[in-house]
Amino acid sequence: MRPISKFLLIIFLLLTFHSTHAQNEEEITKQWVYDENERNYNWVPTLLKSNKNALSSISQFNGYIFNWTPRGQSFNYSTIIDGINWDSNLSGWNASFSYTGMYKIFHQKNGDENLEYSSEGYSKNTKTSYLTSAANLFKRGWQLHTAFSNASYMNEGDIQFSKVGNHSEWSFHSLLVFQNMPNGFSPSGFKKIKGAALSIDKNLKKNQSFGVTFRWDKAYQGKQAPSVLEAYKLSHLRNYNPSWGWREGQAYYPNSKYTNVPVLSIRYEKSWRDKAIFQINFGLAVGEQGSSQLDWTSTADPRPDYYRYLPSYSKDSITLNQLTKWFETNPQALQINFDRIQKINSASLSKRSFYIINKNVSNMISARASSIYKFQLNNYWSTNVGVEIAKDKIHYLNVVDNLLGGQFYYNYNGWVIDDGLVNSFQNNIQRPDQKIKEGERWGPDFELQSMQVVSWLQIQNKSPRWEFSTGLNIGMDLFQRNGLNQNGLFVSNSLGSSSIFYFPSLGYKGQVLYKFSGRLYARSIFFNQQYAPNASAVFLDPSLHAFQTPFLLPVLKNGIDLSLYFRGVDTKIMLSAYFQKVKNEAEKKFFYHDKYASFVYGVTGQKESIYQGIESSLETLLFNLFQLEMSFNIGRYYISNNPLYEILLANDIYKVESGLLKLKNLPASTGPEITEAFSIQMQPTYSTRISVTGIYAAKRAISFDYYRRSALVLDPIVIQKLYTKLHDVEYLPSQFVLNASMSKSFSLNYGKQKLPIYFNFGFKNLLGTLIPVLVFEQSRFDYINLNPSKYPLKYLYDQGLTYTLGIQLQIQ
Repeated sequence: MRPISKFLLIIFLLLTFHSTHAQNEEEITKQWVYDENERNYNWVPTLLKSNKNALSSISQFNGYIFNWTPRGQSFNYSTIIDGINWDSNLSGWNASFSYTGMYKIFHQKNGDENLEYSSEGYSKNTKTSYLTSAANLFKRGWQLHTAFSNASYMNEGDIQFSKVGNHSEWSFHSLLVFQNMPNGFSPSGFKKIKGAALSIDKNLKKNQSFGVTFRWDKAYQGKQAPSVLEAYKLSHLRNYNPSWGWREGQAYYPNSKYTNVPVLSIRYEKSWRDKAIFQINFGLAVGEQGSSQLDWTSTADPRPDYYRYLPSYSKDSITLNQLTKWFETNPQALQINFDRIQKINSASLSKRSFYIINKNVSNMISARASSIYKFQLNNYWSTNVGVEIAKDKIHYLNVVDNLLGGQFYYNYNGWVIDDGLVNSFQNNIQRPDQKIKEGERWGPDFELQSMQVVSWLQIQNKSPRWEFSTGLNIGMDLFQRNGLNQNGLFVSNSLGSSSIFYFPSLGYKGQVLYKFSGRLYARSIFFNQQYAPNASAVFLDPSLHAFQTPFLLPVLKNGIDLSLYFRGVDTKIMLSAYFQKVKNEAEKKFFYHDKYASFVYGVTGQKESIYQGIESSLETLLFNLFQLEMSFNIGRYYISNNPLYEILLANDIYKVESGLLKLKNLPASTGPEITEAFSIQMQPTYSTRISVTGIYAAKRAISFDYYRRSALVLDPIVIQKLYTKLHDVEYLPSQFVLNASMSKSFSLNYGKQKLPIYFNFGFKNLLGTLIPVLVFEQSRFDYINLNPSKYPLKYLYDQGLTYTLGIQLQIQ
């Protein structure tokens, strides 16, 4: 355990002991809403206030370390902000990253899970959160907040000011925020965030309201790369990161991502007392997101954990031992040597760079419009109808961010296998052998456009014993590619606009609830949904051409769940059994295939998966002091068929292999299939809250490669021991994680005014358990000798014991 963590842990225990003697003080509740990245680190539970589903809150804020998502489908989440879903069916745009660090601009309105009925709209996903930035929901006054953490950031600060007007006055809320993590203080390297937001709302005549929110977040942060277990052992570091190195005596982190996308949203609402509500929302986002990394061509692999550089590559035991000792005594050899790279570039006769820092850029424009009409017919019947329209255009390009000592970089496609054609290597045959300077574009240059229109209708009936609801949604997705350069591989299919591709979507769902009493009721949800594909599934490789992906079919999902609920005064119990089937799943991968000595596209189609299990939760108040939450879940998530596949040469899309993949009964999820969790929350005084959460996770599969499990590979060795080694999927060891947090409030007397001060303290992974958050088989495999250890598993471990300390002052 690090000394700073030990010191903070001692302070935490002392404060916990002291807090039992603190005076009762007036409490002002503070709501926190976090984006997917931040809430994992910063969340402090609102204690003694049960959520609708304890299982959801425990898994979301504490179980992420095990990749635990209820019911095994992590990709099925969405967030609606001011009536707008900012997610895109184009790659290169991360909606949650566009407001990282700015979670305090939002209030939680509602949320639904497992496709249950919601008056906010029609959800097609496992979980949907509805947020709002309406200024009139914030408390009047100033809020000053600062926090320190060794997890997501080193220091965070924000200033908020809110003014809540009367019935006809303006209300507004403003936020300024920053986060900073200097180089080397976290496994990912660094983090810098500066953001600002402003919300303005006004109540108009005749039960009308109007609001505008503008937010702008500029974030730039490093990324951690996974590595093989041998490199972790040689480094003696649980957070070994092979993607950084030393440059001119300074730590240099080229592996990073950034966002710079201003977002504007406008909302209008009209209500007719308790009978009806009409809402309309507009949104516009214009900006840039991207990432950068070290890139190279026609030269040696610079990665320090490349398999040929590690001791295990040596067949001689003496050499292996010598290399092992050398790495252990020279830890700098396990990081990238950028000084050496710069010498190679500057020493070339033509001053050509063979190594560069490449920036992948996504220039995007996203427009949104949505509308919903809610109508209460009488005391029993209600309905809501709505429509959503989304238009996205993203321009994808590469920029040479740093030439690393050279003077230019050839605009060549580095992974093309020489087929004797002069122009094969050219990324732009209209400008052959182009020399790219620093800051200039190179490589693929293309645009993707999409338009999505979805409408829905929901009807609900409530009676003293029964509740029924049903919903229907219909949509259409359109995609088009526009190539802005003409490459040498696909001369006739890379430049210009492609055809427009149309994909319909259709779905319905129903919900039945029966009330045995005011406390006990049963609920059933059933659904059937046809989803349109996203752009990454439509185009095989839009960076080079407009060819469609094989096996392109709509994804079909259907399922049912049966739940029993008990809602007592101090006790809540939930028990649910569920079944979901997913058909026509597809997957594609670009990798180097040893057998064909070429880069290839691996395409999988018509895969079917089943997700089934039982989940339960218990919430109860003990001795009017402890809030206990418990959850036990067991499921089975597996692939239920042997899907089709094809291997296509990247040079000319020539099919060299096809058939079946032997995937039946293999895991369909990397999340744990068995989880047991508890959360004990205590409020010893009115101003002090303490929480301890523990999670045990078992039967967690690694992420495995499909194509080495083809019938072509496995059938010839079906009676050999090697078959089991190649076919079966590894499961990670069962593990337990313990987290703790505390919040406390004080009052500072300033003249006649009392200024509330809030203090929160949190620890993640108190026991320092070594937990792999990501383990996967490499896409490269020894297809010639079928040696499974030649390209071993890659790992990414959690950070270990981390702390977060936050202090907030409120002035009203």
